[in-house]
Amino acid sequence: MKLLLIGNYGVGNLGDELLREYFLGLRFEPFDIAQGDMEWIIVSAHPRGASEVPRLPIGVRSFFGPWWRTLREYWRCDGMVLGGGTLFTDVESPKACLLWGMHVLMARIFRKPVFLAFQGIGPFRTRRAQWWARFAVRHAAFVSVRDAASAQRARTLGAQDVVLSFDPVILMFDFAEASDQVRNALIIIPRKNSAPSFATRAASITSAAWYSTVRILSFQPDNPFETKACRAMTDALPGASVVPLTTLEELRAALKGAAFVFTERYHGAVAAYAAGIPFEVVSQGEEDKFAAFPTSVPLQELRGRVQAGEAALRKAMGLIIRQKKRELR
Repeated sequence: MKLLLIGNYGVGNLGDELLREYFLGLRFEPFDIAQGDMEWIIVSAHPRGASEVPRLPIGVRSFFGPWWRTLREYWRCDGMVLGGGTLFTDVESPKACLLWGMHVLMARIFRKPVFLAFQGIGPFRTRRAQWWARFAVRHAAFVSVRDAASAQRARTLGAQDVVLSFDPVILMFDFAEASDQVRNALIIIPRKNSAPSFATRAASITSAAWYSTVRILSFQPDNPFETKACRAMTDALPGASVVPLTTLEELRAALKGAAFVFTERYHGAVAAYAAGIPFEVVSQGEEDKFAAFPTSVPLQELRGRVQAGEAALRKAMGLIIRQKKRELR
């Protein structure tokens, strides 16, 4: 069985790559109940290798890429999974809902089932973005979301059944810090477009308490705008060091000894919560993904929500597998 895995992959953002790793790794094995083989084809912004294909084109330059390979995989695949992240919102990009909605449209044209897994949905600034989100949830065979606000939006948009889960990356942080470990490091996680107010607040946190170490974690170290943002942070915080991150292990190591995390990255908050580190987040707008972060929900309950979401997704996929086997008889 072949599935297309679609998300904000290939842009060098650690948070999105952790979601990709979650689906490709041993953490998620959707077909163990069906005793069948499976193959993931990744839809990526910068595909590498035979198992990755480009996104569908929505701009002039992207039309010159080998996107015909993606259409071929739509024809060959058995379904499409939009795997995690806040894809259907126009808070960060006005084109986002169009981009992901086009993939759902192609799945509809090729008559392939769509699974929306662990999604953050909304908020919306424009009716066009809301229309594409409505189109996606109404035509999905399965919808799971990572927060209550997204669940409410999905139902309002017309989703019949919505599974309330959480971001699956939280299951990838299964380490426990030693109770006697000294925690005196401040962790700061900016974005490539962090406003000056972010550095101002970081300086305020630094001056309010004593920290032996200040680490600025870069989740997108190959992006020149993020490099510039991190450099601005070191100018505002003398003595701080920049730690580029590209793997889960590097993130785990960077969090060792942390007493506090100040983050503008969603998965920075997820990692801090999983590690039991106090944290503060900076929202990008009203009712965005940070505003919906379930800080009042105990960690074990969030992990249980993800496991329930996994089970529901496996069950939905299992139905497709059994149907395929019947067709092959």
